[in-house]
Parts: sequence; C-alpha cells; structure tokens
Amino acid sequence: MTEVVFPAVERRSQAAQACMIERFSATVLHSEFPNGALVMTLDPIKGDKLSPCYEGPYSVVEDTAHGAYVLRDGTGALLGRHYTPSQLKLVLDNFEDSVTYEVECIIDHRQSQNDPLVTEYYGRGE
Repeated sequence: MTEVVFPAVERRSQAAQACMIERFSATVLHSEFPNGALVMTLDPIKGDKLSPCYEGPYSVVEDTAHGAYVLRDGTGALLGRHYTPSQLKLVLDNFEDSVTYEVECIIDHRQSQNDPLVTEYYGRGE
C-alpha cells in the first residue's frame, strides 16, 4: 500500500494541482505597475450604470511587500488605502496633453472605409 497506492495518489494530486494553477493563471491578469505610472482605480461604490467604473488618474508611489500598491493623487497626497493589481487599470495615454474639441452638433456620419466597425462623425464646432 505505501509503495504503490500512496505514491500514485500523490502523483495524481500534484497533477490536479498543477492543472488548477495553470487554469487560474490563464484567467487572472497578473499586472505589475512601475513606480510613477499613471493608473485608474476601480470605484467600489459605483452609483448607477451610467457612472464611471474607474476613478483617477493616480500615480504609483510603490508596491508593498504583500503585492498591493500605494498611490498618490493629483495634489500630491497619498491615498488612504492600498490597492491590489486587480483594482487598477494602467493609463496608456497622457490625456492631459491631448488636443480636444467641443462639438456643437453632429451634422453627418459614415462608416469608415478602412474599418467597417468604426463610425466617423462630421460636426460643427465653435
């Protein structure tokens, strides 16, 4: 029993555990955010369906020994709690430097010739 059954059970349980770890790793997003990166935080008390899901942007100060992140807001103050990677979303574009336009009304629209899933709008601005 100790030479045949127990080693077989151990091999079988190790194979099942490796399968569960692989399945978990494939579904969970493992993100590491560098210090100084701009991130948005998931809003835990979102009001209704039309409210934004994320708040921010905040900058990453450091990561703790337990894998959470310390964040700083735009005024330079540290946030009162730490955030796990699953509660953060990396801001890829510096939207403060981007050019924006205010449109009074949309005059016409068409499907893009390059990508049929993209709609192009023609509007009148100020």
